[in-house]
Amino acid sequence: MTTSSFVAIRYFLRSHIPFWFSFLLLLFGMLPWRVAFLSHFAIPFVYASLFFWTVFRPDLISAPAVFLLGLSADLLTISPLGYYTFLFLIFYWAVLLERRFLIKRPFIFLWGAFSAFVCPLVLCQWMLASLLNLKLLSLLFFMGQGALLMASYPLISILCAFLYDRYLED
Repeated sequence: MTTSSFVAIRYFLRSHIPFWFSFLLLLFGMLPWRVAFLSHFAIPFVYASLFFWTVFRPDLISAPAVFLLGLSADLLTISPLGYYTFLFLIFYWAVLLERRFLIKRPFIFLWGAFSAFVCPLVLCQWMLASLLNLKLLSLLFFMGQGALLMASYPLISILCAFLYDRYLED
């Protein structure tokens, strides 16, 4: 192989780090937790990763990549096809629309902004799940997922920042 082939392969791998990291978070969130209060939650860690990458490197996490993440989540869970795809894309586009306002802000502001995005997301998940089940589901389950997601944002953003600094900063 020539040097240019190695450069092309390296560029391809580096440019897909946000997608693969988000996919790993999707799998990690589906693990069966042996902690009493976490056993019923499949924590959608992907939203924290989508938020980070959409704010800081939207060129590396595109709508087709988000669609593939959503489709993967739909196929790996027992949710109806299109449930997570729709939610991931809505979340991605909402963050992308506000990106200019979020860029170059301190961490605590971004954490608050992420929490502000999660609140309507929780309501949207609850309404969509209730509609698909043709009955009102308990909002507490979705609020618990949202609270765990908000609490996990600092750790996930640190991991994303490490990947950004180590592999993606030009």
